[in-house]
Amino acid sequence: MKFQEQVTDEERLNIINYFLENIDSIEDVKDKNKLYRTILDSVIWRKVDTKEAEIEINFL
Repeated sequence: MKFQEQVTDEERLNIINYFLENIDSIEDVKDKNKLYRTILDSVIWRKVDTKEAEIEINFL
């Protein structure tokens, strides 16, 4: 996949549409995770205390 700055809005829409059309039909967990990764730009987590983490998910 290209770096986010190089992905056009049309490509982003195509990726999201592909995701929406296919996510429910995929049963294999590994394949489903791969498809989720196509729409995630980054996941940032910070440890807040010993029991919780603060999570920020950036989509395309």
